[in-house]
Amino acid sequence: MAKECCTFEALVKGVMFYPGHLRLRTNKFSQVSIERDYNNAFHDKAYFVKLKADSKEECDITLGHLSRPVAEATHKLFAVPGVIISG
Repeated sequence: MAKECCTFEALVKGVMFYPGHLRLRTNKFSQVSIERDYNNAFHDKAYFVKLKADSKEECDITLGHLSRPVAEATHKLFAVPGVIISG
């Protein structure tokens, strides 16, 4: 059973460079997940923000990424085994 341990708000950066914005709906909330970007050559603590799929036929799609200050501040929380970050 998942429990909410904390919440935070953050701007999603780089939205214009990823296809996720095409799936956003103005009339409903969208669920997101936060996943580590291990291949980022510019920031070793980078995280993608991905829109959760609406159905099993779709896959999660990248919306953007966390800003560097937010990724730095939350990195230790994201690194805890068993912690799942979603919203």
